[in-house]
Amino acid sequence: MSNWKSDTIQSNGLKIAYTRTGGDKPAVVLVHGFSDDGLCWTPIAQRLEKQYDVIMVDARGHGRSEGPEEGYGTATMADDLAGVITGLGLSKPIVMGHSMGGAPTMMLAATYPDLPGKIILITGATGFLGAEVVRQLRGANCRLRTTGRRALPAHELPDYHPLDLCDAN
Repeated sequence: MSNWKSDTIQSNGLKIAYTRTGGDKPAVVLVHGFSDDGLCWTPIAQRLEKQYDVIMVDARGHGRSEGPEEGYGTATMADDLAGVITGLGLSKPIVMGHSMGGAPTMMLAATYPDLPGKIILITGATGFLGAEVVRQLRGANCRLRTTGRRALPAHELPDYHPLDLCDAN
């Protein structure tokens, strides 16, 4: 953690904060849930940093990112993510969204299909995305794999790498 870098980047008219593990490795962008910030991913980043350049983003109005009075819709937050990805020069990163972060992760894949290499959704708040976004995602030929609807204890989880869940290509 001592080599991690915290900074801000201008994206979609705001300063968006992030913490990055760094290194010349494939990038993983982690998108947190409501009322949290990017550093909630610290235990995950510590496990992934040997193989990946992990970027933990603070969503607008969360953590150290600027918080405008309005503009917290899914499409706007997906635009924020697109600005972070392009601003940092990331090439086809894996984007993993949790809870509130799931909706902008899916919207990113639908509206900027060439940006993410893969997306992962963890209990994503996706019910309000609408039929058009679902059609766009189907058009992107997204293959989804899940462990099913019931929670599994750790010793029963399937033996696969957690970053191989969804390939957007």
